[in-house]
Amino acid sequence: MKKQLIIATLAALALIVTACGKKLGATNNDDITPKTSMNQEWNVKEVSTIVDNKDISPEILKFVEIHFPKASISKCQKAEHLYKVSLNDKTSIEFSPKFEWTKVKCENSTIYKTVPESIVPKEIAAYVAENYPHKSIVEVEEMTFGWEIELDDSQEIRLDSRFNVIPAGKSYLNCREIQTFVATHFPKAKIRNAQQFEDEIEVKLTDNTEIGFYLSLDWKNIDCENALIYESVPAELVPEHITTFVKKNYVHNHIQEIEREHQGGCEIELDNNMEFRFDGKFNLTDIEDKNL
Repeated sequence: MKKQLIIATLAALALIVTACGKKLGATNNDDITPKTSMNQEWNVKEVSTIVDNKDISPEILKFVEIHFPKASISKCQKAEHLYKVSLNDKTSIEFSPKFEWTKVKCENSTIYKTVPESIVPKEIAAYVAENYPHKSIVEVEEMTFGWEIELDDSQEIRLDSRFNVIPAGKSYLNCREIQTFVATHFPKAKIRNAQQFEDEIEVKLTDNTEIGFYLSLDWKNIDCENALIYESVPAELVPEHITTFVKKNYVHNHIQEIEREHQGGCEIELDNNMEFRFDGKFNLTDIEDKNL
């Protein structure tokens, strides 16, 4: 599932202060002001904080104890609109400000290979059991339109608030343009699924690379975070200015996710969980350290 909504929410919280030779309105003396390859200085306020173990909400602790008794909390992050909890088995859980769970991801878990049945709404569990008897749910998320789940074959299913399946749009498995794009930039992988959801085509490759296309068939985003073969975005797809920035400032890291925006901007995420946003002229406009 895509991270765009969460990233957008966190980015909206960031205090960005730009300058040409000076800084304006700094609010935190501890803020870091890295110099970019475009010779601009930026002052970015921390957008999330680590919750000390002794301060983690009893509701979160109880949830983990009941549903994930074999795991423990390794990190809890707090942002304005969510709490993100990471367990020591790589399970990821998100909670609302009222400590109600909104997302559970077990795809990378070393213990819980599937989302516990005690969490999945019974209507969703019944639907999967009937229609996909040999598949399991590795991710479940409550969305504005209802629910979204992901099965262990990377298939995503969306349901409305009454648990009626929301039909996906047309299949793009046989789309020549998408096939050519994959064959050119990801020759060691094949297309597993290519389906339209609203105004986007979501493509998943056999190595777990995820690619989003606009209906115009221009690529929108590439996510190699969980890929088995292509652990970084192919260099030929990354704008030269961004490649230069990463090589200059993060020589030991690589780009594992990139998204192109309608306004001409671009957002990237490195394998060290650092995220950067650039405008249409490749000026750095936002930084987020997801490790905080």
